[in-house]
Formats: sequence, C-alpha cells, structure tokens
Amino acid sequence: MGRDFEPVDVSIGAGIGKCSNQCRYCQLAYKKPANFSVSRYAAVVDKFLDYKAKTGFDVRQWLGYSYDFSSDDFGLFAALHRRVFDCDLKVLLLGGLPLMTGEQLAGWFSQRRNLGSESVIASFYGSDVNHDYLSSRKGHFDWLISSQNVAARLGLKNHQKIFLTKPVLPYVDEILDRLEEVDSVSSRFAYYPGG
Repeated sequence: MGRDFEPVDVSIGAGIGKCSNQCRYCQLAYKKPANFSVSRYAAVVDKFLDYKAKTGFDVRQWLGYSYDFSSDDFGLFAALHRRVFDCDLKVLLLGGLPLMTGEQLAGWFSQRRNLGSESVIASFYGSDVNHDYLSSRKGHFDWLISSQNVAARLGLKNHQKIFLTKPVLPYVDEILDRLEEVDSVSSRFAYYPGG
C-alpha cells in the first residue's frame, strides 16, 4: 500500500571544495573532495532549477565547508549561488582553506570581493592550542586572526563564530581576548552544536 508523496523542496550537497582541516568534531570531514567538477555539479543543480521554474519546488545547494576553489571555479560557484538564491555569494568561509600567506590571501579575497563577496566568517573552537588540536592544524587559530586582519584591510566585514562546547567553556575569556586582536569585527556569535 503506497502513499502519495508531494515533495516541496530539495537540498543538493556535494563535498567538492577540499577541506584542509581534519576537524576532530566534524562528521563531514573528508580528505578527498568529490570527484566531479563545479561545472558538472552546477549542471545537476540547474536541472532542478528548471523543475523549480515549472512547479515552484524550492531548491537549495551546498558545496561543502571549504571555498578552496580556483578563481574560475569560484566564479562558477558564485554564479550558481546567484541562480539558486537570487543574490550574490556575500559571505566567505575561512574554514578549510589552506594556510596562505597574507599576500596570497589578499589576492584570494580581492578576487572573491570582485565577484560580490562582502564578508568573511572565521570559526573558533577553543583557545590557541585547543583550537589547533580540534582543527588538526598547528597555527590555525593564529592564521584565522591574521586572515581576518587582511580581510579588514581590504574592506571586507569580519564575523566570528565561537563554538561553545564543554571543553571550550573554561577558555571563553581567553578566546575573547585573542579575538580582540582583529582590527574590525562586524559580528561575533556563539554556536552550540547539537543544542
């Protein structure tokens, strides 16, 4: 005995962007990105967008926690974001990016700003050592701080997300003190995973 099923939306996700972190808390951590291109992924999403145009069926898409794409692929991703959400890709995630130098990062930010990006989000999972342990990358906490200062110098807005987990709670004051090293912060918020 079957039931009628009337879907109202679809979320399409793919881990295409290689994440340079191997966060110990992440259930989605993967060493290899999915083995298909951004253009192929966009073609799949576009098929659903055609269906949306005919039916009103809602479509959402997600490419992973890292925006570590070439400039060309990021341009395709930004265009896809515009088609799906009817707005520019305004927020860049710093999580999962390789540890670029300030000069490399300035170029990376500038290219994405030219495609409509306006701000960056950095996620902090503890104080220096705790954060680096959880992200499995020595120096990652300090890199996020310096990355946000590069973003501020280029006129991008900075947002900071603090993961509030039991192991992090004793270090909140220390984390907040360190986050004050960023030149300009538009917002700071706490995230309680699973809560």
